[in-house]
This record gives sequence, structure tokens and C-alpha cells, in this order.
Amino acid sequence: MTAFVRRRLGIAMSDTSPILLWFRRDLRLSDHPALSAACDTGRPILPVWILDEVVARHGACPKWRLGLGVEHLAGVLAGRDSRLILRRGKAVDVLRDLVRETGAGAVSGRVSTTPTARRAIPP
Repeated sequence: MTAFVRRRLGIAMSDTSPILLWFRRDLRLSDHPALSAACDTGRPILPVWILDEVVARHGACPKWRLGLGVEHLAGVLAGRDSRLILRRGKAVDVLRDLVRETGAGAVSGRVSTTPTARRAIPP
């Protein structure tokens, strides 16, 4: 793994703690920059999807389509001996709880640039 990737994720060279990989709307595994960077660390990756306040405000059809995507992602991960962690609640609180529960040393994911999504996670 390159020093650039470690700096980007804020990871010490000797760190072996898991990385929480937060999937939001980008549910693909191929060509996923955050997933690639997390894989480059050699650390365990814990995939997470959160039904947060941003998703809760979607209409019925977008929620249905997103649900199908999450179900597919969970199936693909299961086929690769992994498990998608599903949670519900305010994203920042859920992520903090998961860090405590898992001992994760980092949280990674794709950044959403919509105003609603930016308000969900404070800087």
C-alpha cells in the first residue's frame, strides 16, 4: 500500500484495525474508489449501509429501488464471504456506535455533494 493511501485514510503503518466502508447511494463494488483505497490497506473491511434521515426522506419508488440495490449488494458480499451491516438511525450516531462496537480505526466511503447529505454528517 502506498503512503499516499495511508495518509488519505489517516492510517498508521502498523494499524490493523478494521475499516468501516459506508455505502450510501454508490452500491457498486467495481471501480469504487473508497473500496479500492480500503483494500489497499490490507486491513479488514466492514461494509455498512445506513437507513438514515437522508434516505428516510426519499419517496416510495426511490426507497424501493435503493432497497433492491442494497439487497443485491448484500448478496454479492455474502458470495464473497462478507456481510453487509445494516443499521437505521442518524448516520453520525450509527457510525460512532459501530466504531465503538467493532474497534474500527477508520470510516471510509464516497462523499455525497447534495446539500441534504452534507448536513447529515458534520465536518
